[in-house]
Amino acid sequence: MRLRDSWPAQQIEIKGSSLDEKQASQIIELLASFDVVVDFVAVDVALHTKDVVDDFKARQAAAIAAHVTREHHPEMVFQMAQLERTVQNMPNQLFVRSELTLKLIVDVLQVATLYFVQRKPEELGDIAWVVDRKGHTLTEMEETSSTLILPMSENHFMRKPLISLKEGDYSHFARYETDPAVFMANCWTALKLLSQDTLRINDRSRAADHISISIRSSNPLKVSSHVPIR
Repeated sequence: MRLRDSWPAQQIEIKGSSLDEKQASQIIELLASFDVVVDFVAVDVALHTKDVVDDFKARQAAAIAAHVTREHHPEMVFQMAQLERTVQNMPNQLFVRSELTLKLIVDVLQVATLYFVQRKPEELGDIAWVVDRKGHTLTEMEETSSTLILPMSENHFMRKPLISLKEGDYSHFARYETDPAVFMANCWTALKLLSQDTLRINDRSRAADHISISIRSSNPLKVSSHVPIR
């Protein structure tokens, strides 16, 4: 018998937002029997006033183009300015959801790599994401999150590298590994190519500040995470 057959709502597709606590628990119990990792993040919106979210959103938006100058390629300047306006004008509900989505992804990367290296190391050789979009085309929130996830995750893991298991078999994960020195050199080359002229940065050690689109502000969102692992 299908799980949804025992629920009042029995549509072909049941939205997660319509599930109560008991139904969500039943889904997690069902998934646990298939040797998967269930991870979620949640926030109590009652604890965050409009002013708090507005302020955080404004700082996040400003951080996107904080290090972009007229020395960079005009197309890059335009794209960053457009992305900044998109985040700034995003409804608070969608902004918070986007922030939680980004946090969920970096959390899953940490948890899943530890999980699979102990059970199925070969799974680390092919990491793919499937996003359950709302319609036939990407929403503004989905497109913005997809654009920001790479630079934000790079920035996150540069500051807080993945925790690894010393005895684990990470041979399949090698395709995703990069020597830090090579990574920085490649970023430096890319930055020069994106500039109209050679970037005039007095202190080369500040290059990391220019690599990421967003140097994230202090996050005031009180987020709860839970990872049930078999």
